[in-house]
Amino acid sequence: FTNRKHFPSQEIHSQIPKAMKERSEAGMEVSNLMQGFCFYGPPDSAVAAGRAALERPETARYNQDAGTPELRAALVDFMRREHGVSGYDVQVTAGANQAFANIAAAVLDEGSEAILFEPAYFNHVMALQLAGAVVTTVATGPDLTPDPAAIPFSDKTRIVVVVTPSNPTGAITSGATLRAIAEDCRQRGVWLVIDYTYVLFTFDGEEQ
Repeated sequence: FTNRKHFPSQEIHSQIPKAMKERSEAGMEVSNLMQGFCFYGPPDSAVAAGRAALERPETARYNQDAGTPELRAALVDFMRREHGVSGYDVQVTAGANQAFANIAAAVLDEGSEAILFEPAYFNHVMALQLAGAVVTTVATGPDLTPDPAAIPFSDKTRIVVVVTPSNPTGAITSGATLRAIAEDCRQRGVWLVIDYTYVLFTFDGEEQ
């Protein structure tokens, strides 16, 4: 999956269902781990809040691009309480992929280098390519987490991307490793983007 010239992400994505179907028809037991669909629905409180919002006329109107002030304030409070992050504003996007594309468009120039860790999330690769970046992928260790010492920084490196828990492996990058990568990026003036989409899907006291 790492040689993007010979295995474009779209081709990989289309071949996975085909391979699963062939193995299933051959009598093999196949588990579909292609997408992170929960087997349970949202909390009752979220469903009730969604229904209540549909009854408000302002819900159907254009709103601020960054999200409603009430929602942004709630997210700021959530980040402070749950993750100890404060002193920052937030922007609401139509999913994490839009957030990542916004970041890529904002900080990258044509020919800038972006560093990802293998196996990389294919949507990240495509967003970076659309922004004109040169994508460099770096192998992970046996535990599928990044090694800060293996990051090949160059004078063109503008962004390093870490996904934890990883998509697609589920591997969790420790807080110590993230802090080490963050310090390396800080010293070089490089942006570190951490995709925490699955941060609540951690168990057994794993550090984040």
